[in-house]
Amino acid sequence: MMEVTVLGQQQGGWPIGGTLHYNDRPGHPLNRYLMPGHALPVSGRPRRPPYTAGLSLYGCFPMPDPAALLVLDARRSVPSRQLGEPGPDEATLLRMLASAVRVPDHGKRVPFRFLKISGDARHALGEFLAERARQRDPAISAAALDKDRQRFAHAPLVITVVASVKPDPKVPELEQLLTAGCVCFALLQAAQALGFGAQWLTAWMAFDPAVHAHLGLADGERIAGFIHIGTPKAVVPERERPDPAGLLQDWTAPR
Repeated sequence: MMEVTVLGQQQGGWPIGGTLHYNDRPGHPLNRYLMPGHALPVSGRPRRPPYTAGLSLYGCFPMPDPAALLVLDARRSVPSRQLGEPGPDEATLLRMLASAVRVPDHGKRVPFRFLKISGDARHALGEFLAERARQRDPAISAAALDKDRQRFAHAPLVITVVASVKPDPKVPELEQLLTAGCVCFALLQAAQALGFGAQWLTAWMAFDPAVHAHLGLADGERIAGFIHIGTPKAVVPERERPDPAGLLQDWTAPR
């Protein structure tokens, strides 16, 4: 029995696991994530000591990982009103975004970008939304007006995922929009993985041209979602989920 130390790479100060390319016999892939500095006992005699190996996360072999499924299963939205301080600092936010951008992207067009709304900017946007809501509906109630004013006042951080759809004969507009939507979902997962709560919201302001102009969106850009991020103030109970067996059916060719 020998011990193999796996050496990982660093990206932005965060460790990334490697994939060891040795199993019972040298040269056989071991499809398992390992963090930098972790040791793994491997049977057999090495050709030459020390026997070390390490690869970055990119390009490693697919592998079963039940723990990853548990993370997916545990995801739940925390209402923005139940999100408070502290929010993620700059380094933590960038780490979240590093995971969020790892989405399917046909043609590598990167049809998305981010707007960070935090601090006093949240309240300034709220005042604009209240004024815009009054323009849209002069008869709006005081309660509805206050709701719009406070929409961005709860979570300490809101990331606006902007869908930057580009004309492309090979990549339809819908595919680009779906990519931006995947970014929203991945950002929810990343926030929860780092101990924060998050909620993906839209509402009328996500589709209003005056709001788009106020936020500086270019022609053709849209808002895929406002991702509210902060520390949960309460435990969010699980809700009923659809049964996938009832949503699955076999397709057969028509006769």
